[in-house]
Amino acid sequence: MSWKKNAFSYLIWFVYTVLIGVGLMGVADFLCTEMGLAFYWGAAFVFLYGLLVWGMVLFLRRFARAHLADADRKREHLLVLEGLALLLLLGAGIALRAGGVEGAAQSSVYYEMARVAAGQKIPQTVHGAVYFYVQMLHAVFGLLGNHFQAGLWFQIVLQIGAMAALYFTLRRLAGTVAALVTFGFGMCAPYMVQSALVLSPDMLYFLLLAVSGAALAALGGEKETAGGRSSGSEASGEGKGRRRADRTSGGLRLPAFFLMGIVAAVCCYMDIMGLALLFAALAMVFCRRKAVPGPGRKAAAAAVCVLGAILGFGACVLADAFLSGKTVAGVAQAWLRLYEPGGFRLPVVMEEAGADAAGSVLPAGGTWPVLSSGSGAEGALLLALMAFGVFSFWCDRRNERISVCVLTAGGIALASCYGIFTEEMPGFFVLYLLFALLAGLGLGQCFHVPYGAEAGKEAAAEIDDEEEADGGATVLPDAEGSGDSLGHRRRTRHQADGAEDSQSPQGAAEEAGQREVRYLENPMPLPKKHVKRVLDYGLKSTAEDDDFDFSVAEDDDFDI
Repeated sequence: MSWKKNAFSYLIWFVYTVLIGVGLMGVADFLCTEMGLAFYWGAAFVFLYGLLVWGMVLFLRRFARAHLADADRKREHLLVLEGLALLLLLGAGIALRAGGVEGAAQSSVYYEMARVAAGQKIPQTVHGAVYFYVQMLHAVFGLLGNHFQAGLWFQIVLQIGAMAALYFTLRRLAGTVAALVTFGFGMCAPYMVQSALVLSPDMLYFLLLAVSGAALAALGGEKETAGGRSSGSEASGEGKGRRRADRTSGGLRLPAFFLMGIVAAVCCYMDIMGLALLFAALAMVFCRRKAVPGPGRKAAAAAVCVLGAILGFGACVLADAFLSGKTVAGVAQAWLRLYEPGGFRLPVVMEEAGADAAGSVLPAGGTWPVLSSGSGAEGALLLALMAFGVFSFWCDRRNERISVCVLTAGGIALASCYGIFTEEMPGFFVLYLLFALLAGLGLGQCFHVPYGAEAGKEAAAEIDDEEEADGGATVLPDAEGSGDSLGHRRRTRHQADGAEDSQSPQGAAEEAGQREVRYLENPMPLPKKHVKRVLDYGLKSTAEDDDFDFSVAEDDDFDI
C-alpha cells in the first residue's frame, strides 16, 4: 500500500531525515564520549555512515532489478526462504521468552487483582483494556491455578499471536521485507522480550489492534476483478455488473469502510490508541489503487468511515452504561476524564511516575524505550536501519510509504508529551512497533522493482525526457539494433496507456458490452541499458595497405 508523492510527502521526508540525523548524532556523541573522542568525530562517523547507507541502497536496488525482476517465476523459492526465516525468528523469540520466565519479577498489581480467592471480586475500572485483561487473567488463574508463571505464559501467547497477525497484515500492505523486519524486532528485540515478561494489558490490546488491523486490510483492500479468474456467478450478467461497479468505485466499497469505522471505534473505546487505527483506515481511502475511483468517491468513503466510527463509539458507550448500570452521560464523561490532556511534559517523567505507582506494570527505564540505557545497542540498531528510509524514499519516483507511519508516530509522541495516555498503557509499545515498521519500510523500498503498467509509465517518462532533449527527433535503429530498446519501450508506453484507459471509468463504460481483455505481463526488463562493445581481436595494417587512392587513365572520365 502506497501513496502518491506530493509536496507534503517531501516535507515529511525532510522532517524524517532531520529526526534520523539527530538520533544518529546522539548515538555518535554517546560513543565518542565513551571512547574519549571529540564531538566532531561523531559528526564524521554519521557522515560516513550516511555514505555507506547510500551505497548499500544503490547496491540493493541494482540487485533487485537484476534478480527480482522475474520474482513470479521464483515464487516457490522465495516462499521457502520466507518460511525458513519465519520459523527461525519464531523459534528464537520463544527461546528468549522461555529463558526469561524464571528470572522475571514474581509480583504485579494485576496479579493481585486477578488471582482467584474466596470473597474476592474483580474491581470495575474505567479503562476498557485493563478491565477485560483482568477478567481474562482471572479466567487463566481459575483454570491453571494462582501461578504467576501461568500469567507470564499467557502474556507470551498473546504477544506471539499478535505478532503473527501483524506479520500477515504487513505482508499484504507493506511487503514481505517490511513484514520480516518488523517480525524480527518483535520476536528478538530485548524491549519486546521484556514486555512479554511483565503482566500488563499492553499485550491484550496489542492482539486486539493486530486482529483489527487484519480486518481493516481485508475490508479496505482492492477486490480482485480484472485479470482474475472468474467464477460461475461472475460469468452472469450480475457478475459483470458487479465488476463494472467495482471499477467505477475504484475498490472503495462504502459498506466496507463503514465496518472499518466501527472496528476502529471499538478499539478506541478500549483505549485511545485506537485513534491510530482510525487514522490508518482513513489513510487507506487515499492510497494508490489500480482502478481510479469515481468523482467524490474518496470523500464519500472517508465520510462513511467517520460516520461508522461515531456510531460504533456511541454503541460502545450505550453498551457499557447498560451493563454497568450507570448513565450514558456518566460513562462518556468518565472516558473523557480518563484521557484528558494535561500540560506539556517529557515522557520520561510520565514513565518514571507510572513505574513508581504501578510497580512492574511499565517497562523499566526512564526514557523512551528505543533510547533507554538498558537497550542502547538495540536503539542504535533501530536508528541505523531507519536511516535506509532516508535514501530509499527516492527509489520510487511516483509512490511513497513512510508518511502515514511518520505522522502516526509523531501523533503518539505528542500525545505522550501532553499526558493523554494512561499510566497503565503509556503508548511506548505501539511507538516502538512503528519505529520497527519504518525500518522495515526503508529496507523494503530498496527492493522496489517496477513491473507491468508501472514499468511502462516509468519508461514512458524517460522516453518523454529523451524526446524533449532530442527536440522531438525520431530515433532510428542502427545496424546493431541499439534503437530497438527505445522502440520497445515506446510500445510498452502505448500498452500501459491503453491499460490505464481501460481501468478508468470511461474505459470501463466503453468495455461494458465487450469481453474483458487480459494483458500478458511484459517479461523483458525495462529499461534496457546500452552495453558498450569492445573488439577482442587484433587488426594488422601496414602503411602500404593503408591507401585507398586508385590511379585512373586520363581518358577515364565519366563527366557528361
